[in-house]
Amino acid sequence: MNTQLSRPHLYISQDLGRVFIPDAFKRLISYPGTATKHAICLREVGVVEAVHKRPVWQDERLTFDIGMWSITHNERVDIGAQQQAVQVFGGGGTPGSPSTTLYPKVIAIANGTLTKAKTDLSLGSASANVTTNEYTTIGLTRVAATSPIGGDYTAPSTLGGTFIQLIKKTFTASGGGTAYGSGVYDSTTVSGSILYVEDNFSTTAVMVTNDTLAVTWTITN
Repeated sequence: MNTQLSRPHLYISQDLGRVFIPDAFKRLISYPGTATKHAICLREVGVVEAVHKRPVWQDERLTFDIGMWSITHNERVDIGAQQQAVQVFGGGGTPGSPSTTLYPKVIAIANGTLTKAKTDLSLGSASANVTTNEYTTIGLTRVAATSPIGGDYTAPSTLGGTFIQLIKKTFTASGGGTAYGSGVYDSTTVSGSILYVEDNFSTTAVMVTNDTLAVTWTITN
């Protein structure tokens, strides 16, 4: 999906066009020349979009019905922040065994509602190296994102501005199941992998064989 942030308070979706982003995101924005309505919160800024589609035959051609669309503010966990600090600045503590060759570009799909916490080490869990809350079957197993480094990067438009990095992947279900949320890791290998961000979808995607789930994490810094 070719999605990107346009103005700070809007999100552009290929499927739905221009939409408003969550209030949690808007509260982080202070607009030059206007009254400050919300206090600035020093936190990572970004959103995650998920679109569930089902293939259907209509008028002798294959089309796709949208079964679910979700956009929420993403939640970066402690160990993800530490890993970023280690890789970028060589500091921030030692989160497990940080690697200079593994980057947060692997998307996992949650198999249940996540109880999120800043201390999570795996999806919705304080335990490291577990897949308790993520799919390992039916085509929703964690996988490296599509072109996560180069083509999905947008440079800052002004001095001191934020950059945008998309991390996206379309999953195709090989069986029935419900997708509840998503997360980004630095490896497809569970053992030693480091969780970067996680979030629940605003609604679930009830999937059957051949359904698709397109997940796009928009990371801004």
